[in-house]
Amino acid sequence: EPEWKNASQWYVNGFSSSLPIDVQYKAIRHIPGLENVSFIKPAYAIEYDYFPSWQIDNSLECKAVKNLYFAGQINGTSGYEEAAVQGFLAAVNAARSLDNKPPIILGRHEAYSGVLIDDLTTKETKEPYRMFTSLAEYRLLLRYDNAHHRLYSYAREIGLLDESLLLQFEEDKYQSLLLHKQFKKSLYKSNKQESGKKITIDQAIKQKLLLEKDLQDIIVDGFSAPGADSLLQAYVLSQYDGYIKRQASLIEKTKRLEHLEISPSFDYGKIPSLSNEGREKLIKYRPDTLGKAGRIRGISPADLQILLIYINHVSRET
Repeated sequence: EPEWKNASQWYVNGFSSSLPIDVQYKAIRHIPGLENVSFIKPAYAIEYDYFPSWQIDNSLECKAVKNLYFAGQINGTSGYEEAAVQGFLAAVNAARSLDNKPPIILGRHEAYSGVLIDDLTTKETKEPYRMFTSLAEYRLLLRYDNAHHRLYSYAREIGLLDESLLLQFEEDKYQSLLLHKQFKKSLYKSNKQESGKKITIDQAIKQKLLLEKDLQDIIVDGFSAPGADSLLQAYVLSQYDGYIKRQASLIEKTKRLEHLEISPSFDYGKIPSLSNEGREKLIKYRPDTLGKAGRIRGISPADLQILLIYINHVSRET
């Protein structure tokens, strides 16, 4: 890709290398079209130390040193966005700690930053961590178009945005849900043309008879002039209705495990039926919920079931 508009310098995307420059020349000149290329700067690699993920909790506070918060490469991540969001949340939680407020912890279904931090604190980082969409199991809910609907309550909690704007986000979300319900009742009619078939707007969206670019032309019973944002959200809800419901159902099931707390002093050595690897990982990471325990690499479904039985047994005894 060009370094700038009409540039004579090109960045060879994907050709990251820490090899000697003569080896880089030989390798890159095997790429068709780059047989006679010259380097302005050779590729390079960076080595750095980092804290293992089991030493950080999901507020980004160091477990060994209270009130010390980490963000960025020291947590084993790579990338500007990854560093920026960690820096932001670490700062927020450090400030909230000073005010004796609980930390802001984003769920995996609420934000990519929630996935990022959960992965960092429950999984071993063998190489610099990058936040890819494929790492999020609820990525259909983590869309660019609904970020303000997902996160406005957190923005209000930390005083990040003006209250009038937050109220507008809240109203937009409410309107989009109402519109989605009405899409299932209103027959598909357009300002441009009348449809010969009697189908609802919801059905027209699912059958791709109504496209996103045509949203402003639809007529929705009971809505004289729906806002563009609410229309888009309602459209997406109709388009992916079944998939979104399936993910929402899965989230509800996992929440039951997520909120089942494990005491920091829980004695895993007293559970003889745990696998050796499972016991070692649980002692090392000390997860504070059963949900986090299940996301640690090396914890099998059998380990999780055994742990659930013991946690319930201990809670009954106390």
